[in-house]
Amino acid sequence: MTVGEIIRTQFPLSLAKRYEAVLLEGEPQLRVIRLIELYESSLRHLALVGLAAYRHLGLADEAVESAREGLVRPSLGHWMAPGQSDRTSQRSKRNRSKQNLIRRKGFL
Repeated sequence: MTVGEIIRTQFPLSLAKRYEAVLLEGEPQLRVIRLIELYESSLRHLALVGLAAYRHLGLADEAVESAREGLVRPSLGHWMAPGQSDRTSQRSKRNRSKQNLIRRKGFL
């Protein structure tokens, strides 16, 4: 059995779907984005499994408890916010550059 077959048949469906998305992506930049999404999904899954084991075993640790308080609902949104704001600023810069080019060519 290859690694891909193991992932597709024995891993959680959410991770298997993300792995398939990486394999199916043809554009290199989008493939990197899919790989990052797979990485983040894997981290989220492992964190939730770890928290479930922590609770099941009845363990107690101040550091884990303080981290759990911050997880009102499991999300990576706050980790992605800087990247999203970067993309927004880059998009607006590209739009301004296109408008300037159009003005210089005399179309506006």
